[in-house]
Amino acid sequence: MTLRIITVKVPSSYLVLIDRLVRKGLYGSRSEFIRQAIREKLEQYLREHPELLQDVSTRQLGIEPPRSSREVKVIYLGQHIR
Repeated sequence: MTLRIITVKVPSSYLVLIDRLVRKGLYGSRSEFIRQAIREKLEQYLREHPELLQDVSTRQLGIEPPRSSREVKVIYLGQHIR
């Protein structure tokens, strides 16, 4: 999966908390934290609205199409996340 650069503005209080998590070793970087947060939110929306996948290549998203409306697997760095 090709990673693209985007610009995101967040409150400084968010960065303070994200940086603490990174320093504690829970995430390797701010980017890793943000990717995980986005992945989790997308996973949630796709469970609730599987029709969102209709016009999107699931291969490009790194997402397996759900077998049922409750099953969405996100593939990231070769790992399945449920």
